[in-house]
Amino acid sequence: MEKSFFHVLHSDDEFAMAIGRVTLSSARLETSIRDFMETHGEVQIGEKAPLGGLISALLKHHRIDRTAGEHLQFLLHQRNYFV
Repeated sequence: MEKSFFHVLHSDDEFAMAIGRVTLSSARLETSIRDFMETHGEVQIGEKAPLGGLISALLKHHRIDRTAGEHLQFLLHQRNYFV
């Protein structure tokens, strides 16, 4: 029986390690944004706010400019694609 595409990827240790790094990097980015918001602003965010919500809050409260927001949105979309 032929392996499905999922099984091929699942059995590839290098691919799994890369996805793990993407996931950990995303979590680190979320933590950094939370730390930034706690240090530099009076913006209230929920404890469970996802990365997209954090980026939206930064933009809404003018804590970052439009260009930085575009870069963070790009990272969000890339993270969502892979994870």
